[in-house]
Amino acid sequence: MKLKVIGLKINLINNLVKMIITSCIFCSILSCGSQNFDEDKTTEQIFINRIAYEEGRHKAFTDITFFDNQFFLVFREADKHAYGEDGVVHMFTSIDGLKWDFFKEIAIAGIDLRDPKFALNGDELSLYIHGSTYNNQQIKSFSGYNLKYSKTDGWQDPKNVLLDNLAIVPNPILGNEAWPWRITWHENKAYTVGYKYNEIFDIYKSDDGLFFTKQNVIKNVPFAPSEATIRVNEEGEFFVLVRRDKGPALLGRSKKPLENWDWFAEIDIENFRGPNFLILDNNKLLFSGSFYSWVYLGVYDLETKTYKKVIDIPSFGDGSYPGMIIRDNILWLSYYTSFENKEGSSVYVAAINLKNVL
Repeated sequence: MKLKVIGLKINLINNLVKMIITSCIFCSILSCGSQNFDEDKTTEQIFINRIAYEEGRHKAFTDITFFDNQFFLVFREADKHAYGEDGVVHMFTSIDGLKWDFFKEIAIAGIDLRDPKFALNGDELSLYIHGSTYNNQQIKSFSGYNLKYSKTDGWQDPKNVLLDNLAIVPNPILGNEAWPWRITWHENKAYTVGYKYNEIFDIYKSDDGLFFTKQNVIKNVPFAPSEATIRVNEEGEFFVLVRRDKGPALLGRSKKPLENWDWFAEIDIENFRGPNFLILDNNKLLFSGSFYSWVYLGVYDLETKTYKKVIDIPSFGDGSYPGMIIRDNILWLSYYTSFENKEGSSVYVAAINLKNVL
């Protein structure tokens, strides 16, 4: 494979990682913003741009979208992956996907903000953020927030996201009963998979994107299911990719009213952190998450029921949580990884020419 990298000086943490990566890729260092990336560059497969780096800081849990003629990138920042200072959300913007500018910080006093995720509903863009509080490294409460974007006024103030809290669980907490990890809109309804560590894993639905009700349609998924992404194809069929903390990732599908789920495939990667995917028009699912210490990008063929790796993503250590968006056959992939940090982690955006890798 041939790899071009923008603004990224690869400084691998050990010789083993260097040997693995260099056996797979060829790196050419370019200055950030000095090149354009387009589908017609037939010999180029991927550009990578390190967006946010600060030694000792943990920058993670990314998402990316394109709206109102610009890219938006979000991620959480704190001193640690968890149980340190309360996380804040940083937002960057870009016109071309190559030159990125810091735009704003989102913080809520006393709340650890995590997992910012964009959600599109027609011509409306929202940013959902999860909040947690802790007591001696134990979850004390869950909260959620929605920031809407206006083309005239920009990002509005956050509004609370609430769950109906009707689940009967052995260890209830304050606030929301579950963690609605990523919101997906379909036919003006918002859907999410909410979970609470081995106690709740189910679809939640909302008419307004602020108040969600538990649907009681998913039962008995083994191996500790947690983070999950929902996507809907053009025929209205729902797909879900599930991280299972103690087993392989799981793919499911269902048609409304979403009462019967076909768990049709496993991705043989245990604890597939930050699962995300897009539905391609050739009956394939382009998916990403973590492969142990690596960021993984793969494609699942719904007809052959097989999957394969697409391309190597330079990464190692703490990382994953990709955002994904396709424009003009270019996949823009945001993610974080720690392989260039002695302490902490950095955020990257890769532009991947799907014409040359699928």
